[in-house]
Amino acid sequence: MASEAQSLTLAELYSQALHLERDIAARYRVYARRMREIGATAVAEAFEKLELEEQERSRALAESPHGGNAGRRCPWEEVWERAWASDASGQVDLIPSNPRQAILDALSAKKRAECFYIDISDDAHSLAVRVCAAEFAVMDRRQMLKLQSMLAEQVSGIAA
Repeated sequence: MASEAQSLTLAELYSQALHLERDIAARYRVYARRMREIGATAVAEAFEKLELEEQERSRALAESPHGGNAGRRCPWEEVWERAWASDASGQVDLIPSNPRQAILDALSAKKRAECFYIDISDDAHSLAVRVCAAEFAVMDRRQMLKLQSMLAEQVSGIAA
């Protein structure tokens, strides 16, 4: 991916970010619904808040001067994403059976996005693209910390 990342433009970065953020928001919506179904209300509410954050981020990306074009992904982006998917077909199981699994799945999705942004921030020729990708990685890291905190609460609740 390094050679493709080197020539990435801001518009392409924003387009990919928009795909990633919309995908993650959809995951959070499914996870929140599932957590309500099984009675994990606190976890459901946390996923609803995270979904709102992702929707805000998607809106900001779409409304930015470089955004608004969530066009088709480049083939290398699709291959890269499949490498992080949970099975060989590139499909990810979106229906977790318990709060712990939902949180772990969400962490995996955010980690995938963070790694993408870090790759871009390391390899892009354009300073603007590198800086922007690094900022996106930091935003994902913040959400990962929230998810890790949720996971710690689940683990401590089991241990108690």
